Amino acid sequence: MVEFEYTYPGRKFYRYVDISILAVLAGGVVAVYFATGFALKPVNTLCSRISEIDVTKTGQRIDDFTAGKELNDLKTAFNQLLERTDEVIQREKRFSAGAAHELKTPLTIIKTNLDVLRLSDRPTDEEYAQTISVVEDQTDRMTKLVKDLFAMTALEGYEISDTVRLDLLMGQIVDECKALAPDIHWQISLSPCTVTANEVMIKHALSNLVQNAIKYNTADGTIAVSVRNEETACIVEVADTGLGISEEAAQHIFEPFYREDKSRSRKIGGAGLGLAIAYDIITDHGGTITYHPNQTQGSVFVVKLQKHSLSQSCCAAD
Repeated sequence: MVEFEYTYPGRKFYRYVDISILAVLAGGVVAVYFATGFALKPVNTLCSRISEIDVTKTGQRIDDFTAGKELNDLKTAFNQLLERTDEVIQREKRFSAGAAHELKTPLTIIKTNLDVLRLSDRPTDEEYAQTISVVEDQTDRMTKLVKDLFAMTALEGYEISDTVRLDLLMGQIVDECKALAPDIHWQISLSPCTVTANEVMIKHALSNLVQNAIKYNTADGTIAVSVRNEETACIVEVADTGLGISEEAAQHIFEPFYREDKSRSRKIGGAGLGLAIAYDIITDHGGTITYHPNQTQGSVFVVKLQKHSLSQSCCAAD
């Protein structure tokens, strides 16, 4: 009797199928691996370029990189971020350099005068008085500078919740400033207009504009101060017939320590912080401040403050 083993023909077929599937899967995995690596190569390249840029290289840009639209858009966005960051860093450097220079100058003057006094064997009362006068003037100069610097650093966390009549406030400012400029001709037009603001801070900002108009005006000049009540905003305008500002300088006048003519400004006084402080306060209140030349001669500053309620804590931390 012959015996034989019966083998189901489909078993070998399925074995081949399983092997084929495993082979295809393995091939697919390898293909995906290499394809993914190829596809992600631009991403890795961009990441590598970005990682090379630190705080000392914010002026650098990623220009020699081209890939798909999404990565190109990412590159453009990162370059824009670098540009804004570099602007902030350069502005901070100018601010620090300006502060150091403004403090160093009066200290140098004081030391020089004291050294000159010390060289005299028997200083006269007149020499003592002159030296004391110089020291007092330069000390006052440093005190004002430090006060302004504190004002700039304190522009955070104050409440904007006072109901302020801008026409009455500007009237007070003009009355206080008239004593500083007895030769100035004043043109006053104040329409009632009310905003929600921090009264102390907004008065400081608007006072800076009026004092600036006095400081850079001409002898027997004119200052026009007005408050207009518009539909949604109060408009404060301070115009003078003074020295004016060049077109180039007008682009920088709200930057700390910027002065168009440093030698002239130093004779007049001030460190170039008044307009910067005014700008920060007004923008913190949600308003705007702009400059344009006076039609005849001099400068015009226009402040626009919305009349809607801004009850909030300014510059509060997130």
